[in-house]
Amino acid sequence: MIRESVFAFLYGAGRSTDAFVAAFRIPNLLRDLFAETALSAAFVPVLTAEKQKGKEQQNLLASNIFNILLITVGAIVLLGIVFAPYLVKIIAFGFGNVPDKQALTSSLAVIMFPFLLFVALAAWAMGYLNTEREFFTPSVAPAFLNIISIAIPLLSYSYFVSRGTDPIFAMAYGILIGGLLQLLIQVPVLFARGF
Repeated sequence: MIRESVFAFLYGAGRSTDAFVAAFRIPNLLRDLFAETALSAAFVPVLTAEKQKGKEQQNLLASNIFNILLITVGAIVLLGIVFAPYLVKIIAFGFGNVPDKQALTSSLAVIMFPFLLFVALAAWAMGYLNTEREFFTPSVAPAFLNIISIAIPLLSYSYFVSRGTDPIFAMAYGILIGGLLQLLIQVPVLFARGF
């Protein structure tokens, strides 16, 4: 709610806002598939069962799933980056009528596509930590996405304006960095729990 309020305050309605919303729609829809709901529902019960066989078996399965996610989602991200202009034409076909709107949307999508990989790996980390009965870190990790995606636009809006760059890029970088921090905040706890 706060992120949307900051977004509306800084950017209002218009070309840039439309471009951001369309660009974020692609990785955000895929996030539901590869990250939060589907992965947790499938991963946690299987990993919990494997944990009964011992830590080594648990970590082997967790490593295999991590590698599969890294390769699969990484490939999707690379394809998304390469084909961003075409994806934008499909999901926002009317943007071609407004000068540079399609190009802006494609640029924003390219910046935000890696967010999908970060949140998929963060969901994997959450699942692993939940099987270890560690709930605090996974529960606060998503807050970093919200905090950073609010802070970066607020702190860098004028920087982008002074450089003659559309300040909506600050929001895209905020999403990207927030997604990365959502993953990184869990890494020390993963190692502390024996991964």
